[in-house]
Amino acid sequence: MKLLNNRKVLLTITVTLFFISVILGLALFSLITPANPEGTEVVKYYNYDSSWETFLSILSKNAMVCIGLASGIFLLGIPTIIILLLNGFWLGSIMGVQISTHHSMSKVLGTLMMHGIFEIPALLLSGYLGLMGLTFYFTKNKHWTKKIKLFGLICILLIISALIESFISMNLK
Repeated sequence: MKLLNNRKVLLTITVTLFFISVILGLALFSLITPANPEGTEVVKYYNYDSSWETFLSILSKNAMVCIGLASGIFLLGIPTIIILLLNGFWLGSIMGVQISTHHSMSKVLGTLMMHGIFEIPALLLSGYLGLMGLTFYFTKNKHWTKKIKLFGLICILLIISALIESFISMNLK
């Protein structure tokens, strides 16, 4: 139990779960898509126009994912683990489809990293917050102030990410 109270261990678990699932999604969809061109329909889900409506849509979707990840703090980390794996797999699959439909790895990563440098840390910090649920009920000092500050940082990262994705990344198609 003491090991799980260590912040570094929880962050390592969060990052590892996420990036293993990204790699699995990337590998799986890179292999499947060339044989199945209809798989590119997944990518059309993200064909938005740059607008405030797009910003609000992206922000609300990402906020819901972060709330789901953070909800693990009250549910022993179970939803956090599931959502981290699904979200990482989704990201990897989108990258795999893009790469297998003749986009260069540098273009895919460049477009993703413009907003991903804010969005991915927000997701990982939400996952970290959710994995605190593994020990939440067994510790006396809940450190609410630190958790609220972390939540505020996550909100700021999500807003910046949604702005960049809506108004910059969308124009780099």
